[in-house]
Parts: sequence; structure tokens; C-alpha cells
Amino acid sequence: MPVSVIPGPAPPLPREARRRHSRAATDISLRLAIGREGVGLELDGPVRLACLQITELYTTFHAIRFPIDVSGGVARFRHRRGRLQRLGIELRARDLERWAAPLLRGLVSAGTPELWTLIEPSKVTVCICAESDADGERPFPVPAVAFDVHALMDEDVVLVVSNARGVNLAAPATAIAIACVGAALGKAADRIGTTFILRRPAGHLARAIFPEGGARAPSVDEIRWAPVTVQDQTWILHATRDMTTSAPSDHAVRAQIIAAMLVEGDDALVEGNLDGARRSYLELLERAPRHGEIVRRIVEIDARVPGREEAALATLAEAAEPGISGADEGVQVDLLRGQLLIRTGALEDAGASFGHAADVEVAPALASRACELAAEAARDPREAIRRLDRAVALAPLATSARWTRMNAQLALGNPQAAIVDVQQLEALARGSRAKHDVALRAGRAWQTAGLHSSARVFFERALRHAPDDPQALAGLGTALAQSGAAARGATLLARALDIAHERGETSASTALELARTLADGLGDLPTAIAHAAAISLDAAEAPIARGLEGRWRAKLGDLQGASLAYSRLCDAAASLSASSGSAIALPHAEEQARSITELLREAATLEREQRGDVRAAQRHLVVALQLRPQDSELRSELLRLGEFVEGSQARTAPSPRGLEDSEEQESESDVLHTARVEELTRQLHADPKSPAVADELASLLELLGRSHELLALLSARLEDSPPESRPALLLRVRATLERMAEGAERKGNAEEAALCRDALAAWVN
Repeated sequence: MPVSVIPGPAPPLPREARRRHSRAATDISLRLAIGREGVGLELDGPVRLACLQITELYTTFHAIRFPIDVSGGVARFRHRRGRLQRLGIELRARDLERWAAPLLRGLVSAGTPELWTLIEPSKVTVCICAESDADGERPFPVPAVAFDVHALMDEDVVLVVSNARGVNLAAPATAIAIACVGAALGKAADRIGTTFILRRPAGHLARAIFPEGGARAPSVDEIRWAPVTVQDQTWILHATRDMTTSAPSDHAVRAQIIAAMLVEGDDALVEGNLDGARRSYLELLERAPRHGEIVRRIVEIDARVPGREEAALATLAEAAEPGISGADEGVQVDLLRGQLLIRTGALEDAGASFGHAADVEVAPALASRACELAAEAARDPREAIRRLDRAVALAPLATSARWTRMNAQLALGNPQAAIVDVQQLEALARGSRAKHDVALRAGRAWQTAGLHSSARVFFERALRHAPDDPQALAGLGTALAQSGAAARGATLLARALDIAHERGETSASTALELARTLADGLGDLPTAIAHAAAISLDAAEAPIARGLEGRWRAKLGDLQGASLAYSRLCDAAASLSASSGSAIALPHAEEQARSITELLREAATLEREQRGDVRAAQRHLVVALQLRPQDSELRSELLRLGEFVEGSQARTAPSPRGLEDSEEQESESDVLHTARVEELTRQLHADPKSPAVADELASLLELLGRSHELLALLSARLEDSPPESRPALLLRVRATLERMAEGAERKGNAEEAALCRDALAAWVN
């Protein structure tokens, strides 16, 4: 059964809290109404029900003749069932936002999101984004989704969701939009695809009000809704008995027709069956070519699959342009296009697409996010700041653009301009803890920019709000150490480390900074080595910690210990590269990659010049090249080392080609082949069923004489191969075992040769 791709909402509100959240107050007052239409009941004053303001509710009693005794007031008629004649409702944008936001927890952000609405006749535009990110832990940009909700009125009220778009979402925007509307309406509406139907809502409202006012709920037969009017961002709705059905807007009708077409695919999308949804949308696209809404839904799915960027862009290009007959004027695809382009490296086109998205987007928060993405795509830092200026102007209360602009100003060497954003962020922060988080994040940013003296001020401000916070203590200690006060800095770092250990908090970064301060500031290499070696291998700081440990051990003359530490550095760096591709997935990834690469270079120098282990030196350089594949100097260094190996082997008795691993000559091309083997291995881990990658890897392993690895690869492929492929694979397995047996015999390893012969006999049988 497919699993839903919609993130689950946070735990529901407690029953009593939800009752208060959804029901009207209990001080409802009704009064008798006597007029030309007869005797009935009406509201004594406006009533608040959830996010609705009930301004008029009038009923009449059937078959009452005058004169009649009304001295008993409402109580005299409370058991009679009247007929609803008129109902008036006001829905204000701000009331809707305050009421609905708590119901949307967990759909766009973990907590209660920020909700914005724009009310128009027969349509509401909704934007939901993650709450302010003052703690700085969320990815850039923070999640945001916007969509339109069209209304069609009769006895029932039909709401149709359309034109969903967003950034950094956990599921396709359409699925998120459906989930948000469903969470807000709850059991009050039936859902069919993107359509929500409120069955005879006038009856639900009457039943929620009249019993609370001490009277029987009236009949609502033949009550119909009039067209919506809008005044001061307020929907004004009227329902009246025997009213002629009103004609909905053209856009609402169109949205309803499209929603009916897409029901099957949309239902599959909500269930998490993305493949089934895509198939359904493709079938519809054949019947409705270049349909913008269908195209957008297909691309929403493809955009979530790595490697489909070009196909998704080609699909977008087939959509009808706005202005062409039949094109979808309201469908926004610029955000989708920009996110795809930026992944393909087409930064200039991506920036233009994001810029256009910001121009046409009516939701300020989402338009601001588009400007942030445009700034990310900008090659010129000053152009990036101009785009961030626009992002801040569009959403002054959103914090992500201010943080990004602050970092951009620091990168350009404008700390005074950056301070302005920090001051605004502090003003926006609510409560002491939030202000502490702003100061802590600002201090780290100034520290990264090398402005350690200024960073001290921010860390001290953070400690004012939380005196025993280990992160702020560590930041201040590092800033002091970098400013020349190494002893005082080490003291604060040690205190931060102790507090973190007492609280069971992560402390690897603090331990690493303490080790650096001890080594570089105080010259205490043994204690620095102890702190670096204590950092867990699964910590993000592990590669640099092992590299520094190797550097410091080498300075103490412990070459064997240094080699072992450098070997662990190489293992950690190789694992990091394999898990995240050619770039490492850490904060300040480029800086981290550069630091690890330099340590691997040091390791290669030690292995070659001081220990004479050229193969270990080669391995260090190969892993470094995987981290920074565009580093031409590093590539040249690896090639020079390969030439040295080739020359050394030429001056000695060379082994004939075809011998096992330890006997094979390593030419310049072999070094490059080794790097290619590592790259193909990563690709095969990512996609184990890729025959092209497996074939190329097998050929390279055979060329390099790495028979044990080749045998493991071929055996794994045999287990999953179709019957028609097994004969060819079996031949390669037998040939590999033959070479392994012959190689073992040449080296005089009879036991290994016998094992290979036994395995060969088993494969033959």
C-alpha cells in the first residue's frame, strides 16, 4: 500500500481546547421577531463562530395566526421548529489566519506556521510558510506554499484548490495544499480530488447556534447562497430562502472543471502514489495537450526525482504560453522552472525565472522567497544583495532574507551594513531565548568572516540572556583565542565542554576548537592530541580532527601514530565523499572541503617523504581529488606521483602485466583509473541496478588487476541478473577465479590457490 507523501500534522489540540477553538461562545442571545413575514426568532446581536462572524440569522414559524400571545418571549416558542429565512456571515482575512494557523501545525513546518490570505470575490489566495527561523537551523530557503481556493455557491458550498506553488516543501505543492485545506475544514467537508464540498452549511451553522440560544434548530430547506461580496478584506455572504441560483465566476467554473478531470491523479498524489499520479496526469495530457495545470502537476513530481531535471524542463517548455487560447493564465510555473534550472547549473536563467516569479506572485512571503532564490543564483555579490533588498521589502517580518543579506554583506566586507540586519533581527525576536539565538548566530557569522573581536560582542550578548549556554561560551572562547587571549579562551572552551558533557549535548565542535587552541595558542600538543582523538568517528568534525591529530603527532616525531591518524582521516573523508557526492554536506562545505584536502596533502607528503609509502600517498591524493574534483593543482600532484611510481618501477625489475594487485605496474593512466573506480563505486551504491556503471567498473577492476573486488562485483550481479545474462557473467567469474588461482600459485600461496580452485569447481558445477 502506498505511503502518504504529505507530512503528518502535529498532535491534535486537546479536546477542550479544540472545542473552544471551533465552537461559538455560550452567551448567544435570541429574541422574538414579529414582522410582515410572521413571528420568528432572530439573533439579538452578532455571534462569533470559529473564524466566522454571524451578523444575521432570521427564522419564522409556520402556521401561526394573529393575534398571538408573545408574553413568554423566546421560551414560549423554543420547542417550535422554525424555517430559516435569512443568514448573513462575515469572514475577515485576519480572523481566518488566526483561527486556521494552529490547525496547520506539522504540514509546512513543525510548529504553527505563518498564514496569510488575500480575499477576492469568489476566491481566496492562501500562503503558508514556516515560522521565523531565528535559530538558523532550517535549510535555505524556509518552506512556503501558496494556492488559490475558488468558491461556488448554491445550497452547498464548493471549494476548489488550484494553482499550488511553493519552495522547499516535503511533498508536491498540490499535495501540501490539499492537506492544508483538509486540516482546516476537518470533517465539515467531503473531499473529491482537490474539491471540498460543504453540504448545506447553513444547517450546520443553525444547529451550532440555536440550541446554545435555547431554541430548536430551524429547517434550512431551499436556502441558497448569494454571490460573495468583498469589503476591506472581508468576505460578506448572504443566504436566503427561495433565492435564484447565482452564476459563479468564470475562473471558479474553470477550476471546478479542471479539478474534475484530475480527480484520479490527485487522489493518488494524496495517497503518496506518485508514480500512479504521474501516469494518470500523462494520460490526461494526451487528451488535453499543453494544459498548464496538468503540466505543472507532472513537473512537481519529476522535480523531486534526482536526474529528471532536463526531462522536467522539457515538459514545462511544452505548456501553452499565457495569452494563447486555452492557456492557463493563473498557473505559476516560474518557481518550479527556477528550481530545476539552478540544479542544472544554469544560474543566469534560474535567476531570471525566480525574478519573474517574484513579479507575478501576490503572496508577499512567497515572492520574498523567490527573491532569495534569485539572490542565490546571482554570480555578482552586489546583485545578490539588491535582490535580497527586494526580498526584505516584500516581507519585512520574514527573517531568512535578513540572515542571508547579513552574510552577503559580511562576504563583501561591509560589517556595518550587516549589523543593521542583526539589529532588526534582534528587534523581531520575541523573548530572551530568541534574542540569545540571534546573538549566537550573528557571532558565528562574524567569526566565520574572521572578525573575531566583533564576534566577541555578540557572544557576550548571548551569554547575557543565557549565562551557562555551552555554545555561547564556546563561541566566546574561540573568539578570544583567535584574538590572542589563548589561555582565557581555552578556559572558556573547557568550561563549555564540561557543561555540554553534563547535559548530554553534542560537543565535538567545542572539543575541536579546544584542541586547536591548546596546540596553536598554548603549544600543548599532547593535550591537544588527546582532545582531538576523543572526537567520535561519526561526528561531522571527525575528518578534520583526525587530520589535525596526524599533524600534531608528526610534529612530536610520532610518525607511526601520525600515519595511523592520517589513515583514519582518509577513511572518514572517503566515506563523506561517497555519501554526498563530489561535495561534502556540512555547514560551510567549501571551506570544510578545502581544510580536509590540505590535511590529506600533508598526509601524502608524510607518507612519501618520511615513511616511503608511495601507495598510501597516492590513496590520500585520490580521496582529496574526490572532494575537490576541479582542483587542477591537486590533479597535477597526483599525476606527478604516478610518474614517480612508474619511473621507480622501471628502474627495478618490472613484473609482467597480468599479475595480481601487488605485482601490477601503476602508470599515469592507472592513477586516473583508480580515481574513476572510486567514482563508479559511489554511483553503483546510489543505483545498484545500473548495468552500464557495473560493466564499466568491472572492466576497470579487471584492467587494474583488482580481482577480489571484481569477483565480489560479479557475484553480486549474478544474484540479481536475468536468466539471459547469467552465461556471460559466469564466464567472467570463472576467468577471474582462474587468474586469482594462477597468481596465488606464482606467489607460492598454495592455500589461497586451492581455495580459488575449489571455488572455480563449485561455479563450474
